Amino acid sequence: MTLDTACPAPARAPQATLTPRQRALLRRLLSGHALSDAAGALGMSPPEAEALLEDLQARHGASTVTRLLVLAVLNAWV
Repeated sequence: MTLDTACPAPARAPQATLTPRQRALLRRLLSGHALSDAAGALGMSPPEAEALLEDLQARHGASTVTRLLVLAVLNAWV
């Protein structure tokens, strides 16, 4: 079994239209910040940040936040 078959890369999504707040949150998460820290730095509550991520995950078919972050990097959303 190769790495490609064990963990296939997500399909490339079309260019996403993200708000500046969504981009900022994704960038902070990619930089290693915890969700609560990223939310606080952006002036939102952790539940607001979670809801924002859940919406993005649903819109882009990402089953996890990690998959969403991979999509963001692969598709140059951030």
